[in-house]
Amino acid sequence: MPRVTTVKKSRKSPGKCFRCDKTIPKGAGYRWWKFRFGRKVIRCLKCPYPRPSELTRSDKLSRIYEASEAIEEIIAGKRIVNWTTNIDVQNRMRQEIEDYLLGLAERLGIELAFDDVDVVMDKCIDIAKVRLP
Repeated sequence: MPRVTTVKKSRKSPGKCFRCDKTIPKGAGYRWWKFRFGRKVIRCLKCPYPRPSELTRSDKLSRIYEASEAIEEIIAGKRIVNWTTNIDVQNRMRQEIEDYLLGLAERLGIELAFDDVDVVMDKCIDIAKVRLP
């Protein structure tokens, strides 16, 4: 995975933002990274920090990172105050995570046992309780 470098004030215009396609003027800040074999990717500071799924060229790793990002978004979208003690909110999170995982398995042509889905859901909720209280 490449290292993302943030330039606070550019000496010259680095070109266009890869995401929003706006020209970055001289003196503005930007982020850039470069894969081993490829061109330099430039992103303005107005665009969000690149996700791990954007920082890999591996299709397999990209799909794994996208799945983890989607589960994080599900949990962040359902969070409320004191969600760690609210069973109803946790059950809604589990239901949405289960739907996502089963849909992902269907798209990828993978068979997932419901016991495996339950283990993944419980681990995701447990990790989120620690990271996002």
